[in-house]
Amino acid sequence: MAELQQSVPEHVKKRTGMVSFAQCAAFSGLGSNEMFLGVATSNTQRLMLSNYLMNLWRGPRVVRKLIVLDIRASLNFGTSKRAADLLIVLRRFLFDYPEARRANRRPRTQRSN
Repeated sequence: MAELQQSVPEHVKKRTGMVSFAQCAAFSGLGSNEMFLGVATSNTQRLMLSNYLMNLWRGPRVVRKLIVLDIRASLNFGTSKRAADLLIVLRRFLFDYPEARRANRRPRTQRSN
């Protein structure tokens, strides 16, 4: 675990804020069926965030889209723990990089067949 702690950059360790779930849905386009509650933050999520931040040269909106795509892929593969971790990563990212937020649009809703 100490190895994991050392690999997280200092600027990522110091950030502690997150947007709310409602804000996250509005800013990312995730629907209520793609949101997880009750997940505590961990060093794993900080490491995941630092990996996404390596793509900031592409722009904050691209990084947001990458995280959202990974959340949806995790849900499709049935890896809800990973999707929940990625949701925390997204909430922290949107707090730290407000320029990555989508314009006010409705989040996706689950379609019924």
